[in-house]
Amino acid sequence: SVSKTIRRKIFHFLVVIMFTPVMRAHEDLLRVAFAVAFALFAAVEFARLCDIHHGSGRVGAFITRMYGDCAAAVVTTKTSSSPRLILDHFSLLLGVAVPLWMSEGIGARSLAPWSGFLTLGVGDSFAAIVGVTMGKHRVFSSASAKTIEGSLAFTISTIAAALCVSDVDISFTRLVFASALTAACELTSDGVDNFVLPFYFAALVR
Repeated sequence: SVSKTIRRKIFHFLVVIMFTPVMRAHEDLLRVAFAVAFALFAAVEFARLCDIHHGSGRVGAFITRMYGDCAAAVVTTKTSSSPRLILDHFSLLLGVAVPLWMSEGIGARSLAPWSGFLTLGVGDSFAAIVGVTMGKHRVFSSASAKTIEGSLAFTISTIAAALCVSDVDISFTRLVFASALTAACELTSDGVDNFVLPFYFAALVR
């Protein structure tokens, strides 16, 4: 549904709003903060799955209400009634954090550390919102809900956001090329693309 998609993408926008100022001023601190956040996410998910904490039911209800059937999940045991491991919040965190962790020492003027912010926080969010609200031309007919309008929104928004990152050594032509190819990757991907898009974009701009 439109409302559920927009509600989920709010978290992507929040990543940009909350962490971009810290990224500019305290990059090393942000690396540590992401590691701590991942540990907390893992602990909360473990409590939700095992139902060992008194608040885990509320956490599970919130996550289910937020993601619902759109959540990327795997069944943890062979029974259909088993609790599922919800990966969306993990994939968003790791999609932003891993390029930053891997970019240590490559130079302050590289756009690679920003890959998660640009592709997930901006590009993927605009692609989803524009696609579900304005998209009319589906690329793969009924096999996929992804549209050309969403892909164009991904490309344009990623380029615009990247141009706002100061002191980055990359040509405009290369930026457009990288953004367009990443948008095409998002258009053809099936599954949790939060694990794929940031690393694909980082490889193109590094």
